[in-house]
Amino acid sequence: MIEELVFVVATVLAISNAQLVNQISIDIQHDGRLLAFDPSKGTYGTVCSQEWDDADADVLCSSYGLSKSGQAKYLTRDWTYHREVFGLYCNGNEVNLNDCMMDRYDTTQGGCDNMEDAAVDCNNDTKVTLDISFDGRVLYIENGTTESICAYEWNDIDASVLCRHLGLGMSGRAKYLSRDWSYHRTDVYGVFCTGNETDLFDCHFNEIDTTNGMCYQMDDAAVDCYTSSMPMTSFFNDKNGTLDITSDGRVLYTENGATETICSYEWDDIDAGVLCRHLGLGMSGGAKYLPRDWSYNRANAYGVFCMGNETDAFDCYVNENDTTNGMCYQMDDAAVDCYTSSMPMTSVFNDKNGTLDITSDGRVLYTENGITETICSYEWDDIDAGVLCRHLGLGMSGGAKYLPRDWSYNRANAYGVFFAWVTKRMPSIVMSTRTTQQMECAIRWMMQQLIATLVQCR
Repeated sequence: MIEELVFVVATVLAISNAQLVNQISIDIQHDGRLLAFDPSKGTYGTVCSQEWDDADADVLCSSYGLSKSGQAKYLTRDWTYHREVFGLYCNGNEVNLNDCMMDRYDTTQGGCDNMEDAAVDCNNDTKVTLDISFDGRVLYIENGTTESICAYEWNDIDASVLCRHLGLGMSGRAKYLSRDWSYHRTDVYGVFCTGNETDLFDCHFNEIDTTNGMCYQMDDAAVDCYTSSMPMTSFFNDKNGTLDITSDGRVLYTENGATETICSYEWDDIDAGVLCRHLGLGMSGGAKYLPRDWSYNRANAYGVFCMGNETDAFDCYVNENDTTNGMCYQMDDAAVDCYTSSMPMTSVFNDKNGTLDITSDGRVLYTENGITETICSYEWDDIDAGVLCRHLGLGMSGGAKYLPRDWSYNRANAYGVFFAWVTKRMPSIVMSTRTTQQMECAIRWMMQQLIATLVQCR
């Protein structure tokens, strides 16, 4: 989608432009479908789409010399071929497909039988350009068609990469503009950059609509670019105010004599730790969520975002645009517990008194005091799954999966698992227990019917 598909025409008897992976050659058909040739059998077979993603596609396309990146596609299974490969796993940094791992045997317990075939679009970078409009709206231009990008998951890291990509500055701030219906919406449902890129096309683009159609109505991604660091006008109204906490830890922001609370949306332990250092109350902190105190007005802050290395809370970014669609009005107040040293382990899986395990089908189970519970899949991703696999000694990486909830188990009091990886900021696995996320977890269930968390280790 992002760039033009380069067709590599192959027949069953021709394996030119194929790469060997563990003595298996991978060929690309005219529709992008991958065919694996086993020279010992002399037959072709398809590749199961299990865990097939853009990182794998990138390596495949670059191995052929077709382009430096590619997009994973999923085609209805072609039953004229048997299944030859059940999984192909690349990190995205490999220079040859031979450096990737491959499953020759079915580890899905028959699940691959009805899965789609793995396929690929190899990009032609010259066909796609990015630009921004006068008001900062991000525009995606392909073959003369200009489209907007959904603001889902769009953040300052992605915005900064785009600014460097366009030569407009070293950093940027994400903005969210009401959708401009004069543009079509591009088939991108999330841009994910690590922050080290200088070319936005080196970031990962999610082309699968994981928003259940919500992107159709969401704001357009937009950006403000800056030649140096982000200006202080984006931080707590130019530092004109002061921060404090009450006896119970409630965060208060005071400006021009008016004292207000801060919405707990996106408030986490990293932000809490920075505030504790800012106030000289400790080296780290734990985020808390208190029922809204209606004796205070709500500050115009709809998300506090700290990297964790700040000593001054005013160096963090505060989102002053209500991206919660009014939910912050009813949400809990942000609060904090400060600690003189590191954060106590009570914030990590309930004092680590419990144990983690996975069932035969990969469902994650948490057992404490003889009670075994499942974990809500809200925010569960491949990074979290990889950590769990290493924790259990089952593999070096993992892929997050989702199954309908198993009602024979209770639900653990965990409404989000977050683990640090490049720009994911949490220093350890943290189970969020905020009551406001219980509602989000229930919403996800109603929308997706995919609540139970699973994992496949490899």
